[in-house]
Amino acid sequence: MFGLDSYLQDYSGLLLVALVIVGIFLVRQDQKEWVTVYEASSRTIQRAQARFAFLRNNGVKCRMKTLSPRGMSRGAQANPVMMTTVRVDVHKKEVNKARELLSNFNDDA
Repeated sequence: MFGLDSYLQDYSGLLLVALVIVGIFLVRQDQKEWVTVYEASSRTIQRAQARFAFLRNNGVKCRMKTLSPRGMSRGAQANPVMMTTVRVDVHKKEVNKARELLSNFNDDA
């Protein structure tokens, strides 16, 4: 008689592959839901943070992402902060609202 344990052992590799595929699909779907409205180097991270806070305070669904390049040069490996990019993404349904708000954003305020 087949038990659940033997069934899971026989198909554990297949289940793992299926879970990985579902995970990749979900990550790709999530990426399609967001649009970048501002990007800056880590040297100007305060500007990105200010825009992120401004959008969030005005009810825009947004997120900040920190990206490091994959192929960093030797000098960048010594100081990876210099090569880091910071992005402000907004939900695709709120892109127009975000762009309108950012057009009135004042860095000096």
